[in-house]
Amino acid sequence: TMTLLDEVMTWAAILCVRRMCVAAEVSTRLLAPITVGHTIRAEGFVTRPSPRLLVAEGVVTDGATGAVLAKATGKYAAMPENQVPLCADDFVASPEALSLKEIFG
Repeated sequence: TMTLLDEVMTWAAILCVRRMCVAAEVSTRLLAPITVGHTIRAEGFVTRPSPRLLVAEGVVTDGATGAVLAKATGKYAAMPENQVPLCADDFVASPEALSLKEIFG
């Protein structure tokens, strides 16, 4: 659950500044059990944008009731441009996803 929350918060930060970002700090609060086969929804959003450090929040909710099952906060830093190529192999193209050109220009 924490990994899922980190992922959605990281992407919120990336889309906010249009640069690769990495986590500097993440805190997660698990509020209810999430079992295998449980339909959930994960959302992340930036609450405090800044060129150097972005603060983000994430939430996992029950897919049927909307009840909050877990929440997190995190601080994310934009990667230096010279380190961005190190991430190139981490991306998997999908027809449903934004292209890297749309994200980074």
